[in-house]
Amino acid sequence: MGVKLGSIVNFQTIPLKELENTKIAVDASNMLLQFLSKIKRQSLPLINHEGRVVSHIYGVLYRTINFLERGIKPIYVFDGSHPRLKKRREHLVESLVKEYDHLRKARENKDYHIARTISLSHEILYDTIINEAQRLLTYMGIPWIKSPGEAEAQAAYMTRINKADHVLTQDYDALLFGAKSILRSLKFNEDNIQCTNLEDVLKLNGITYEQLVDLAVLVGTDFNSGVKGVGAKKALKLVKKQGNIVGVLSELGLNPSEFDGVREIFLNPDVVDPQALFNAPNTGSLRKLLEDFRMKPERIDRGIRRLVRAYKDSQLVQTTL
Repeated sequence: MGVKLGSIVNFQTIPLKELENTKIAVDASNMLLQFLSKIKRQSLPLINHEGRVVSHIYGVLYRTINFLERGIKPIYVFDGSHPRLKKRREHLVESLVKEYDHLRKARENKDYHIARTISLSHEILYDTIINEAQRLLTYMGIPWIKSPGEAEAQAAYMTRINKADHVLTQDYDALLFGAKSILRSLKFNEDNIQCTNLEDVLKLNGITYEQLVDLAVLVGTDFNSGVKGVGAKKALKLVKKQGNIVGVLSELGLNPSEFDGVREIFLNPDVVDPQALFNAPNTGSLRKLLEDFRMKPERIDRGIRRLVRAYKDSQLVQTTL
């Protein structure tokens, strides 16, 4: 998923200490899929004794607490329901299906304890995971936003209006939506993260933001298949030579109308000017939610203590961004 720009975008590893007192817009769907694929036990997504998936609950809880303890203010951004999101959503659901392939096999083996996890359709399962994560964030007092369109577009816009300093995502799309800075490959155990910013990317490659979008469209995005045989480096050369995508397509003998509208998705996305409000954690509701997922009492107590202490130390309560 996402455009392949790795060959022309350089990331630097920085200590998490440098992100203290910053606001990070988190691509929530991207993050949740990471949790489902990485937080496992014996190659299975983490499930409780009822067969209920809990990877996303553990992931969101502890990642958020870790952010707060380091003085970082996370704002989670979820995809909206815009028709253009159909392909992106299909990809997310497809990824979820792959992660749960082994659970389908459990049903075939009549292991119903595990198989009940996938008793719902994958679309419903995906929506359930999203809704559960949003409830968890609400009880933790952490702001989350539902974008009218792509989450990365909304997150990028928030950096442009100074309501976020960075976008946390594994994809490059946020750059195409104009994010000032993006972060990836977060490692709390090593206290570092990778960072790049739009200004440096443009300067390094000697192009404008619009030309970056043009070359991405040539390579292929979530919204178009691109030009066969054209990678990021070749697209960069073509765009610098011709100035824009129209000239490139003319040189290649292709019809520009086939790419009509794709540039506009990135240059003029559907976004809102959000209010992100940190509230005091609702420890009662949070405890009940974690108990419903059968988290061990000692884990719940320890997690809530860390959360409350982090809020107090960061003086976040009722802070509007």
